[in-house]
Amino acid sequence: MLRAVGWLIKTSIFAAVVLVLANTFKIGKRTVSDQVRLELSHAENAAEMTGIPKTANTFSHDVKAWAHQVTADQKDGMLRRAKMEKSTVAHALALRKRHAVKVVSEEIPASERQKLRALMRELNSSHASD
Repeated sequence: MLRAVGWLIKTSIFAAVVLVLANTFKIGKRTVSDQVRLELSHAENAAEMTGIPKTANTFSHDVKAWAHQVTADQKDGMLRRAKMEKSTVAHALALRKRHAVKVVSEEIPASERQKLRALMRELNSSHASD
């Protein structure tokens, strides 16, 4: 209990010393206390100018406006993506058609296929015996 009272007295003396010193020391033509008061008033004015909401109602309105903007951006992004995917799919289908035409024109004769199958069997059997 005595320690708590001692701590309270020390803290009170420290606060009084800080207040006296802030009112006596001057920075330029103003005391430290006046300078702090001036800086705080500028900070409050800046907060008003930046549009920090003052009530919960304006805050909820700002959140709703932000959510609407995000939703609109998301919808635009989805539409752009769908358009891009459609064009990409159409491009891929066109490439497949071109490739399919080339494959049909480059068909391997039956005799060559038989030779390749025999070669694959031979390689498989020699690989299996190793």
